[in-house]
Amino acid sequence: TLDYEVLSPENGRVHQEHSVLARTPGGIVLTVAHSHADRASVLREAEPGYFPARDGESTFPMAIRLESPSPGKLVYSWSYGSPGEPLVVRDVGTMNLNVG
Repeated sequence: TLDYEVLSPENGRVHQEHSVLARTPGGIVLTVAHSHADRASVLREAEPGYFPARDGESTFPMAIRLESPSPGKLVYSWSYGSPGEPLVVRDVGTMNLNVG
């Protein structure tokens, strides 16, 4: 699971997310529940580490990319846009594995 918050000194918590990466009989999926939508999205891996929302899978056009540049480090990138517009990488977070 991936759980994180984005905090702003001016605005407090501006994003909260709980996501689960899972292997299913149909392939790898990323289930994403976040504070900007009233329902979770199940995103299917289109290419290694890339999870774009297909029509009807999200409340807005979006994609998430997962990359692991080194052991214990994960780069989590959100791309999104308005309907009919190209996706743009807008938010990038780096997560470090915490054990114990």
